[in-house]
Amino acid sequence: MNISCSRQQGLVERDRKMTFPVFQTLILVACGLPMHVLSYRNGKVEPACVSMTPQHDTSEQTSTAPYSITVDKTVYKTQDTIGVTIKGNTAAQIFEGFLLQARSDSTKDTPLGTFVINGAAAQTLKCTASADAASHIDDGKKTSITINWKPPQGNISNIQMRATIAQNKATYWINVKGPKMTYNGTGTSDGQRLKASAQSLLCSCTLLLLIIFFRGF
Repeated sequence: MNISCSRQQGLVERDRKMTFPVFQTLILVACGLPMHVLSYRNGKVEPACVSMTPQHDTSEQTSTAPYSITVDKTVYKTQDTIGVTIKGNTAAQIFEGFLLQARSDSTKDTPLGTFVINGAAAQTLKCTASADAASHIDDGKKTSITINWKPPQGNISNIQMRATIAQNKATYWINVKGPKMTYNGTGTSDGQRLKASAQSLLCSCTLLLLIIFFRGF
């Protein structure tokens, strides 16, 4: 009888040792999966900054993307703020996620300029510099989104907005491009223009007073 009990205890101990590594592995996998999914849902996609290819365990679509990128200026000055819009080609075309950058042929894989968030549906990311990319904050369905972008300093032409746009986690398009933007000088801000106008007016008034004064003599 003691032999039978010992045998049963040995079998239980053997099963416990065999089961524990499997159980441990399942826990690790289960913990890892939510992190992978959440990294897509919350838009924290910095690992995709260079290739702009999301880690969704699926391949990108090879068909023409049903989305477009538009900008409200194709000729810019360094002081400009440019609105960038991502939207479906039809009113019913939705998307859940995106990664947006500005690049040029001369800078290759380096994002340019700075994004400024003007709504609650997007966030900025740091790829090589602060706020040089933008992405979604959740996987809610969107028909369009507009984000402001400020150009970099210096003469850089042929800048294009480029985006990865995800219809859902399994279906996405990479390298969706907007129109090329051309540099057209440093420009001046509204405050600088106002200051210059005031200085010009002051000079004109001073000159007029001097003319009146000397004519009086």
